[in-house]
Amino acid sequence: LQAGGQWLAVEARLREATPLLPKGFPVAEATYMLVAPSPTAPASPRAAATTAAVCRGSMPPLRGPEVRGLVVLTGGGGPEPTVRAPGYVAQLHDSQIVSLRAPSGEELLAGPAFEPCFFRAPTDNDRCGFDCFVPWLLDVYGLRGALKSLGLLSNNAMWRMAGLDNLTTSVRSSDWASSSEGTPLLSVVQEVSGNGKPCFTVQTRYTFRPHRVSVDVRVESLSPVHALPTLPRVGLRLLADPRLSRLTWLGCGLGESYPDRKAANDWAVHCADVDSQYVDYMVPGEHGGKADVHWAALTAPATPAGA
Repeated sequence: LQAGGQWLAVEARLREATPLLPKGFPVAEATYMLVAPSPTAPASPRAAATTAAVCRGSMPPLRGPEVRGLVVLTGGGGPEPTVRAPGYVAQLHDSQIVSLRAPSGEELLAGPAFEPCFFRAPTDNDRCGFDCFVPWLLDVYGLRGALKSLGLLSNNAMWRMAGLDNLTTSVRSSDWASSSEGTPLLSVVQEVSGNGKPCFTVQTRYTFRPHRVSVDVRVESLSPVHALPTLPRVGLRLLADPRLSRLTWLGCGLGESYPDRKAANDWAVHCADVDSQYVDYMVPGEHGGKADVHWAALTAPATPAGA
């Protein structure tokens, strides 16, 4: 346990039943870290990579023993290079990872990985504004700008006026080099535009190590979005293979943990089916959000080791 840290979970439960709640109902709970993870005392090969923990007190996700060996890049000067490593085979197209296969040949992706994502389904609060109650006001010449300057437009309307709901991404540069470890390193600069105007610059660096691919992303907002009061999202989109249908994470759970219901969730290691994260709200919107997540892992339920 020392490799992953030691934790104390405390619960207060009802000693007797009440008219509204049954005996044993939890009324308060908290989790405390007793011993921080120790990178010098791995409990097993699967817990050996504790130095990769995101922050103090977090236990790293399950992974196989660290693999060593040569990482080979082929076709680095072309549009579809391939990286072959002892732990995986990665194929790229237009500077994006489009295939990531395990040594056994199993595909882990269902589409391009790590695509920039700056939009999401708007919530009811995002729709609040004059345009929500009188949508045709946005079609009146000159009125849209006046409502915007007065702060009377909804976030959703301003996002769409800036083109965030229909962004296009283009590659400005893509350069291969060697990392300090002697493994292939790809640096990509992308420009994300809305309504024909550059809104974001995204710098992504892929480091292809023998047993994993490390991704470092830096985003810079540009002038067309500086006037927006808020952004719908700053993130990445990754399409995983459907067989990876089990989600395990260290963070708030088991249900949603948005700010208005975060206090009702426990901070611990949780496990659930990916499909169970969907919430069929009457008005479609974002759902399944988890707060304070240190790591998350997608695994195949049929694989005992979680690979």
